[in-house]
Amino acid sequence: MSSIELKNISKRYKGEKRYALSNVDLQIKDGEIVTLLGPSGCGKTTTLRLIAGFEKPESGTIRFGNEYIVDDNTFIPPQKRGVGMVFQDYALFPHLTVYENISFGMKKDKDLSSKMQSVLHLVKLSGLEKRYPSELSGGQQQRVALARALIRSPKVILFDEPFSNLDTDLRTTMRGEIVSIIKKTKSTAIFVTHDQKEAMAISDRVIVMNNGFVEQIGTPKEIFEKPKNKFVAEFIGFSNIFKGKINNNILSCDFTDINIENKENMSGQVYFSIKPSGIRINDEGNLSGVVRSTSYFGDYLEVFISYITKDKEILDLVCYEDPSKDLKVGDSVRFSIDKDKIVIWKE
Repeated sequence: MSSIELKNISKRYKGEKRYALSNVDLQIKDGEIVTLLGPSGCGKTTTLRLIAGFEKPESGTIRFGNEYIVDDNTFIPPQKRGVGMVFQDYALFPHLTVYENISFGMKKDKDLSSKMQSVLHLVKLSGLEKRYPSELSGGQQQRVALARALIRSPKVILFDEPFSNLDTDLRTTMRGEIVSIIKKTKSTAIFVTHDQKEAMAISDRVIVMNNGFVEQIGTPKEIFEKPKNKFVAEFIGFSNIFKGKINNNILSCDFTDINIENKENMSGQVYFSIKPSGIRINDEGNLSGVVRSTSYFGDYLEVFISYITKDKEILDLVCYEDPSKDLKVGDSVRFSIDKDKIVIWKE
């Protein structure tokens, strides 16, 4: 277990003009679960590889606890960093048993036997030591990969898209199990994913990245309730994003004026998002539109409303409604906006 600090890290691959990472600063606490979240090419996997020692930065420092593993005069190789790695494809040897995969490269002694029994119990693989990867389910293979990392008592465990090869139900189960194991062992863990729901589900903090830069760092709650900018809002799944203008606590846009609390004293041009739960279809609503589509999701009905703006443009707004409501495509509806369900940011 260890805290991790990246300071002014920049990385550019040979032959590339654009930096994969540009002056990135990160601080990860001892025992924390952090996820690097972003689209393909944003720099998250490069960050993971730099921490693991598979790549060298062009500039900057990396520190585990009080030990610098990368600086101007130091580069500690991967095998000496105390890093455990769980890959997307698990990287298991098909010709080796569960026991042999987990213990690969370790000295065979009484200590190993004791550690093995402990880690097999922890990852729920007791009794499967003699099986080969082909005889295991996807979830069991993932547990083998995790056990291989844990048995070496790493300072940090790195997970590169570990759930992407699992089906939806198993993915949900496995991420819960893995987070539970990480917390039990008090390990420091860094995940890489492009799946925002996954990041929110497993992380103490999320690091949103884009084009080699860190856009925002925060708890899942902080990022969801207060995205820093339009990119973060869109990437974590916000809908109903519009341009507006604030003047004297009035938020004005193409389709309405809304009296807001404006606790941060914003003014001028802004972006804002109305959460789908903040648009309510009701007969007393001050706005009107036409139902363009409906989708039933059990607990709620997703409704797209087409609205004609002052400039005669058609806007689509999405809202979540009671699934018992009888709404059909083409229905004329009135709706209102809950000001407490609006998120605003300067761009």
